[in-house]
Amino acid sequence: MPTIRFTSIIAALIVPTLTPTAARAQPPEGTQPPNRVQVAADAVSDDNVFSSPSPIADFIERVSPALDVRRTSSRLELTSLSTLDMERFLNHSELSTPVARAATSFQAIGRPAPQTTVSVNLGYSNTQTPADLNITTGLAAARVRVWNWTSGAEVRRLVTPTVTLGGRYRFSGEYGPSDIRTQNAEFWWARKVSSRTEFRINNDTEWFDFAPGDTIPSEKVTAGVSHKLSETIGVNVDAGGRYTQHSLRPELEVALARLGRNEDIVVRYSVDTSTAIGVADVIEVQRAQADFAYHPSNGTRAAVEGAIFVNMFATTPVRVYRISATFGKVVSSHMLLRAAYTRELQEGNASFPQIERNVLSAGVVVFNPRAR
Repeated sequence: MPTIRFTSIIAALIVPTLTPTAARAQPPEGTQPPNRVQVAADAVSDDNVFSSPSPIADFIERVSPALDVRRTSSRLELTSLSTLDMERFLNHSELSTPVARAATSFQAIGRPAPQTTVSVNLGYSNTQTPADLNITTGLAAARVRVWNWTSGAEVRRLVTPTVTLGGRYRFSGEYGPSDIRTQNAEFWWARKVSSRTEFRINNDTEWFDFAPGDTIPSEKVTAGVSHKLSETIGVNVDAGGRYTQHSLRPELEVALARLGRNEDIVVRYSVDTSTAIGVADVIEVQRAQADFAYHPSNGTRAAVEGAIFVNMFATTPVRVYRISATFGKVVSSHMLLRAAYTRELQEGNASFPQIERNVLSAGVVVFNPRAR
């Protein structure tokens, strides 16, 4: 399946993420990718700053410096990305802070042999809006400081020209009013049967630790296929089962992508198990998402995303609906203008109240893409 091309300058700067991914494509040997220093200034209107059933609005001034450092050679690639959000609230000065969000990540990719790749990654983030970490569930969360640590290692080897074996270990710890620690050990086998088709089998073991002595193990086995229907259209399907707490549940991930010259369309549907800040249990999550991006060659990028999350608690679901739009325009070799809008609606139950939130922002990003 073709890789989604969201690595251009404009895509990277329009909507920064809390925990960035440091992976980059390998540049030509003998060259060094540029380091990038950037500073963004945004004005934000948030009509529910506390993510509560009784919304309270405020206006926020946000300044966000970031540093992206990369070094590569024929056998080693090092990347590091650090970001910071400093925020000033107009009406609720007690929320103003020089560290509203902070994140840093490091990744090392080594190639000890032509057929072998080894990678190690570390990450840290902290935020006073925990919903930033509820990426897989979409659930709202009260404003409180939380921290997240991640680490992992991966080995991937091309056994034959068509067969790949791999293994990965990951740890994630989220600390705040309640702690969640997740460990994951994954092994996979993949075989490329043609230039357009690949089959694979994955075994994934996870341990969810919510408190000392309260560890929930989970075992997942899936089989999948990736197929390029054409030069611009690809489909990806992984299906299987997960055994958790003496119960066998389905696992499914389906994605269809069309990557054109000036537009990208991606549609996804998944059934998976996850965790969320403030919930001391595993959650079965169904998610449907559609993304459309338009990026002509004139330095403009516009994107629209819609998503529905269905989080199962016992027999009562909590649904979250999200729609967002982003726009960015490069106006010079060192400056980009951007704007974004997000609307979220969480349908509540006895434990999760109904919450609506609208966030509108506009700002400028100044960067030096050619600095070394």
